[in-house]
Amino acid sequence: MWYNPPMNIAFVAPFGLAPKGTTRWRVLPLARALAARGHSVRVLVPSWDRPQDAGRAWHEGSADVVSIPFPAALGKAAWPILLARLLAEARRGKSDVVHVFKPIGFSGAVAQAMLHLPAGQRPLVWADADDLETAWADARPAWQRKAIARQERWVLSRADGVTVASRALLHHVAEWRSAPPVYLPNTSALRPVDADEVPGRVVWYTRFLDIAPDTAADIWADIVQNTVGAGLIPAPTPSCPTLHVVGVGMGGEERAFAEAVRARGLDGTVVLRGYLEADTLASELSAACVAILPFADTPRNRYKCPARLADLVALGVPVVAHAVGECPSYVVHGETGLLVAPGDDKGFAEAVVALLADAGLRRAMRAAARAHFARHFAPNALAERLERAYASALAPRGNP
Repeated sequence: MWYNPPMNIAFVAPFGLAPKGTTRWRVLPLARALAARGHSVRVLVPSWDRPQDAGRAWHEGSADVVSIPFPAALGKAAWPILLARLLAEARRGKSDVVHVFKPIGFSGAVAQAMLHLPAGQRPLVWADADDLETAWADARPAWQRKAIARQERWVLSRADGVTVASRALLHHVAEWRSAPPVYLPNTSALRPVDADEVPGRVVWYTRFLDIAPDTAADIWADIVQNTVGAGLIPAPTPSCPTLHVVGVGMGGEERAFAEAVRARGLDGTVVLRGYLEADTLASELSAACVAILPFADTPRNRYKCPARLADLVALGVPVVAHAVGECPSYVVHGETGLLVAPGDDKGFAEAVVALLADAGLRRAMRAAARAHFARHFAPNALAERLERAYASALAPRGNP
């Protein structure tokens, strides 16, 4: 650690550890890394989406984590109580920085409340954006969209500091602020495991939000047809390429995908693995020859930073992805994986087949991907960047 004395930092998470990924993939790895660098770090988790965790406290490395309790039996009537307790916990002690993750919802409300206090009577308030939240609100009623847009902009424009997960967000949020945001892409808590490739296995690690299930099924059908047609494997038999789908949708999209695959006569080539915990997840992903991440070119995908892509690169799995949004930051074309132009689904299938046919290239990509992750996205590297940003912001207050 280069900053002395150590800082007292409070992270406010937006929701629980599952099924959404921000807390597990973004908040906790940064908290662990900052704590390992000698700082005092508390992570406050609102338990509105996981009431079974309410009141639970545990350690993540040297960081302290607490899931804020509230009377869940009251339903939504308990939310003001949860917010009050979350805010009280954030203000407890002598935090130098309170960093809220997502500028909307409970975490956004904590930022708003603290930013209304005089600067000299509160810690520095930072906000993190890992998505353009208004892009995710398009299916909500008009009044909710307006409320989300208003809260998002208010917090990101007034916070003492802002971190963003993608370059698209960096440019977008910079228009609202006098001081530029800090680019802080997603990291991964997964560690490489010793796992042999399973011949012909492809993995799709997804929440079914990036592309329509029918489009994904069409891409898989092309992959199977091209693989069989190229003579790489026999026509549909037990040795046909298999697609392991890791993850679940928020609205049963995995069932829609399975039905789309069945309609194309390929249901025997797809295995739905569902949601997996970290150890099983790392082994499942690492056993794949190739990972696919098809992305539609939408505002959602342009502004977000795919945490699942960070996991795959950390494990060294060769990735084929559409060149949308932050994907080119993680996938170096020809070195750690292959990028395909947005909308070129035929080219996407061809890229997957090319990797399935070249074991030597896959081996080289595995090593290159792990090295690329270590240089640019490892938790300690990002924690050091964040540490320096905090220190620079604290300096005008007279902190060493």
